[in-house]
Amino acid sequence: MIINDHRVEDLEQLCADLLMITYTQLGQTPDKESVLILTQTLASDLKQDFKSLTWNDVQRAFRKGVRDGDFFHVNIPNIYKWLRAWRNIKWDAIHQLDQGKDKNQIPYFINENKPKLLT
Repeated sequence: MIINDHRVEDLEQLCADLLMITYTQLGQTPDKESVLILTQTLASDLKQDFKSLTWNDVQRAFRKGVRDGDFFHVNIPNIYKWLRAWRNIKWDAIHQLDQGKDKNQIPYFINENKPKLLT
């Protein structure tokens, strides 16, 4: 299901869980007010700017951002870098598929069935 199909309330709960996982992975302990504000902002931004991504895409963007990025602080500019980078990976994979490349040779689709993050 794409982000646009999620109810805002459900999306906020998913965002809160993902943000707490991300903070933990980075060894950070945020205050409750910061998490609340970032949760609401992230849910709103996803609905507005990343509505064609799936929730799995969002999780994968955060996972890749934390593990491969140089941005070790949870804030909106860094989250946007992670999400835009993942969206580009997805768009490139779809383009390759449209050009006739076998789905089993495109990393995005090969990794699509890997276990998902717990939320």
